[in-house]
Amino acid sequence: MSMEMLKSLWNITRWNDDHHGLSCGEWVLNDDLTTKVLSHLPIESVPSAKSVSKLWYDLSTCQSFCQAHFINDSRKNILSGVFVQGVHYCTTSSSNCCEDYVDNEFVDYVTINAKDGKHKVKENILDFLPQKVVISSSCNGLLVCRSLFRRTKTHNWSTRTMNPDPAELIIYVCNPLTKEFHAITPNLTNSDRCGVALAFSDPSSICFEVIVVQLIQESKASFCYIFKIYSSKTDSWRVPNEICRCPHRLQFHKQVFVNGVFHWLTDGHSMLTFDLKNEKALIVMLPNPVMGKGGDWGICLGESEGYLHYVFSSRNEFRVWILSGSDYSNPEWELKHLRHVVERTKLVDPENWDGTKCHLPDSNNMPNFFVEALAFKDNVVFTKGNLTLRTYNIKTDQTDEVISFGKVNYESHRTPFVLPYSRSLLPVRNTLGLPYF
Repeated sequence: MSMEMLKSLWNITRWNDDHHGLSCGEWVLNDDLTTKVLSHLPIESVPSAKSVSKLWYDLSTCQSFCQAHFINDSRKNILSGVFVQGVHYCTTSSSNCCEDYVDNEFVDYVTINAKDGKHKVKENILDFLPQKVVISSSCNGLLVCRSLFRRTKTHNWSTRTMNPDPAELIIYVCNPLTKEFHAITPNLTNSDRCGVALAFSDPSSICFEVIVVQLIQESKASFCYIFKIYSSKTDSWRVPNEICRCPHRLQFHKQVFVNGVFHWLTDGHSMLTFDLKNEKALIVMLPNPVMGKGGDWGICLGESEGYLHYVFSSRNEFRVWILSGSDYSNPEWELKHLRHVVERTKLVDPENWDGTKCHLPDSNNMPNFFVEALAFKDNVVFTKGNLTLRTYNIKTDQTDEVISFGKVNYESHRTPFVLPYSRSLLPVRNTLGLPYF
């Protein structure tokens, strides 16, 4: 919608200026048409609508408008971009190994679906938060982050800090678009090994839930986890009675929330699930092939069309499974997509792809090269190959080079954490009144 159309709509409804003294709920009832029209605006046009008048500014920040806009915008299923952050898990045989994640405080945001074909990098998108954070998950335009555990203060890995800063763990739920955030504390320190995830399944109530999965005991044979759940509706924590013993360690940064269930990948050929409604945990085995410890492969979880997806990539093939059934005790995995790899996959160089093979003249120069699946959302796989972030749409068979990893704050020899993100206007708390990105 153009600015001229916005002004025309304003001329029709400007008589409502006299209603500025009323509450949001009182005068919105008289502006059903305006609300309905504005709720169909592209999200990037909302700031222009706010600048038309004081009335429209109040209207576009009202909860009913944010809900209506979210419902209309979510139907378009538009992926806005991805957050990129370095991640490293310390599992060396050294005596000073921390056996935990070493944090990188640098977070970049890369736009997707750029109209000019150029994907832009934004480095300071989370600077409105009180401190540097590690991103964990996103849901309906909201992002959940945590304070740093052990950190890498520079790009030089040898200068890392192995011991955690003695501080209370702080979790931030924020909307990067509106610059709102809400800080919560789970009564843990940053020396506790835990993962954080976000659920926002009912936008009509504007309430979200945060789950913390915490490792409380470990041995060579099993790892014991408990759960803590925060509800913004009650502004309180609850601790379910559920205790999960898992034969493998969780990969806290590889998780997704689908249909009321949290899913975390483990170091073994399985995932841990937690049903938020029933507050029950379950270990679910992944489909074949089983990954060998010595081979090159990449796996990730994701969501598309309301279903959980599991992505596996190796030197020989690229597979995507869908979990079609709702009974996790007897999982029904269906192979949704299969791409065999002969020399290089289409994900690396689409111009040299002939449907079965991809012949590259420099294949001898990269003998250890393979495509690694990093994230999956809405039928799009985000991959790392040749130090480049690419997207591959398994439905349209289209691929796109997003950006070189050399342009983001990330150690190229390690696997980055890539988090798909879709913008929304859903509110959190603590509005700072900063401009949209």
